[in-house]
Amino acid sequence: MQGDTLQNVTASPVSRGAFITSQCFYATGNFVNSVSLTITQQASGAGAEDLKGFWEERFASAEGRGKGERERERERERAKTAARGEEEEEEGAPPEKVKGIGDEAFSVGNAKIGALYVLKGDKFLRISVGGSRSQPERISKMKALAQYVLKRL
Repeated sequence: MQGDTLQNVTASPVSRGAFITSQCFYATGNFVNSVSLTITQQASGAGAEDLKGFWEERFASAEGRGKGERERERERERAKTAARGEEEEEEGAPPEKVKGIGDEAFSVGNAKIGALYVLKGDKFLRISVGGSRSQPERISKMKALAQYVLKRL
């Protein structure tokens, strides 16, 4: 899909805590074309957090549902940075809703980097593809990969 040779697959150990997270990194011959996949699911027991609540907080401003605490904190930090006269690191555009995949999906990032978050039931996945493609092309590739992954969950 990336038009490059797969060189290495690195799977990170499953982490348990607030959520259960699994991650794979697919390195290609031209490293910039590599792909990252993270699957996050609801944990149970002590220390577990509500996955749907996390999702709502993360993407609330994109859906016009009001700002989550994380977004309010970012705004406070931006105001502090501006007050000190410091330049802020370039951030991507606000999350953009992506239709036709999962229960809900959002693209985040900018012209250089980005990721697709897809919620499906009690799990969500994050896919990031590298390469020097336009944002719409990257979103299309990430969406195709997400559809492939969702069929196997």
